[in-house]
This record gives sequence, structure tokens and C-alpha cells, in this order.
Amino acid sequence: MKKIQLFIAGDSTMADYEDSHYPQMGWGGQVLPYFFTDEIKVQNHAASGRSTKSFLSENRWTEMERQFQSGDYVLIQFGHNDQKLDKERATDPFTTYQENLRFMIVSARGHGVTPRFY
Repeated sequence: MKKIQLFIAGDSTMADYEDSHYPQMGWGGQVLPYFFTDEIKVQNHAASGRSTKSFLSENRWTEMERQFQSGDYVLIQFGHNDQKLDKERATDPFTTYQENLRFMIVSARGHGVTPRFY
């Protein structure tokens, strides 16, 4: 039986951290897997400091798309880094931020993956 994959796309609040950074941890990698059985495989692609723009421009979403399989899920959480003023991360809340989220949602659905965003 194929394991269902749960992909994580987001920023520092979801990211994995080395044990040497304890007690710093992200809920996506260090906490969330404890709520599932072995039938669910958590694929955490979240990274500290990322916005929707930088996540896409660094091809982090593209890497997830390569791994997507119909029946998988993806949790998408961005926001506080999108308001940064640097050109690598900055998005407009009424245009590019929404466009980037819409792109992720449409892409996931196109691969048969169920998106959820927060």
C-alpha cells in the first residue's frame, strides 16, 4: 500500500531544525509527524525566512511537484515574511501574495494533491 505524503510548504514556524538548536523547533518537522501513523509520510520543505516569492524563486515548490503523487496533501503557510521590504521576499497582499498562493493551490490540485493553507 502506498504511503500518503503530507507536504509542508512554509517558513521558520514549520521548518526542521537540528538538535543543536534545541529548544528551537518548527511544528512541521519536529512535532506534526507524532500525530500520524506510519501510513503518512511528512515531507517537510519549509525553510526559515521564506516568503511565497522566495519559496517559489528558489524552486522549493518545483522540487515538491517532482515528488507529488495523486492522493497526497500539502499544507501551505506563509505571510509574515511576505511583508518584508527586501526584493527577494516582498509581495503585495492584494496582488502577488494572493497570486503566489493561487499558483500553489492550482499546481497542487493539478497533480491530484489536496492543498490546505493557513
